[in-house]
Amino acid sequence: MFNNIKLLLVVLLFANFANSSTLIKQGDISVTSEDIDAFAFTIPPNDRKGYFTSIERLDHTLQNILNMFHVVNYAKKNLKLDYSVINNKAKLRAENKFKQVYGNSFSALDETKYKQIEEYYKNQEIVGLVIESVKSKIKDNDLLDIAKEDYNINLSQYSTPKSYNFKLIGLNFTSLNKQEKEKRAKQILNLLKSKKLTFKDILTNASDTYKDINIKKHIDNFRYNETNKILSDILSEHNSIGLIPEVYNIEEKRFVIINITKINPEKPIPFENVKNKILAKYRQIKLEKDYNSLIISITQDPIEVNEAAIASIRDRYSKIN
Repeated sequence: MFNNIKLLLVVLLFANFANSSTLIKQGDISVTSEDIDAFAFTIPPNDRKGYFTSIERLDHTLQNILNMFHVVNYAKKNLKLDYSVINNKAKLRAENKFKQVYGNSFSALDETKYKQIEEYYKNQEIVGLVIESVKSKIKDNDLLDIAKEDYNINLSQYSTPKSYNFKLIGLNFTSLNKQEKEKRAKQILNLLKSKKLTFKDILTNASDTYKDINIKKHIDNFRYNETNKILSDILSEHNSIGLIPEVYNIEEKRFVIINITKINPEKPIPFENVKNKILAKYRQIKLEKDYNSLIISITQDPIEVNEAAIASIRDRYSKIN
């Protein structure tokens, strides 16, 4: 959801780690191998083996967990947290995850592992509350000017596209009667051109003479689209009201004749009708910017790295069955 803040992992060569399972430490916040295990449990079992053999992936994961712990620490100091709600949500998520992976035998699993997973989800719930807190400070009035600028610059994106109303008739053919049907289609087209026949006659079945016409349609508000590219190109090319003076094979084994009855020009949608959509986009941009700024502000200390513990984690996950 949010852009990850790239942290420079500064190796402090003589750093002393009180806990040998500590992988990285920044100020008072540490990430341990148990935290990696809790995260790994959220990954589908078949993907866990070798997941952390990539140093880039492990670095990315360590950064995300470290950021999460910093945000949780910030929340505990600055937000009023309802732990009963947080704990219940985390417990439910942990139970569902265990059931998903282990079925009904999940209750027999190691209690410590279960608590690690539950704690991980608890932290995620708290991060969600921080994001909501940041979001609540964003006011639409502060974004109106940029929303209007977006609307004016990208007016074509906020317009009803040009469309066509037209009548279409078609004759199906097979490999055996293709020439015969093409000849018949051209005959009907010539009658339409000479006004000896009208589309109304055909569409209302005014004469038994034209019962061999298989397709009779009156289509409104047809817009250019890649799915119907051939028909779209025909309409765009002629782009004028009236009978198109050619027979086309636009669908497999079907000849068609088209009469354009109306061209509906592109029309801008009023700003008020699309305002909420544009504002939603800029609320999200502002939210990501403000949340990332918060992370930067609370992660200023240098990072200590326990290279031996990291190597051990990589080795262990390369051997998981």
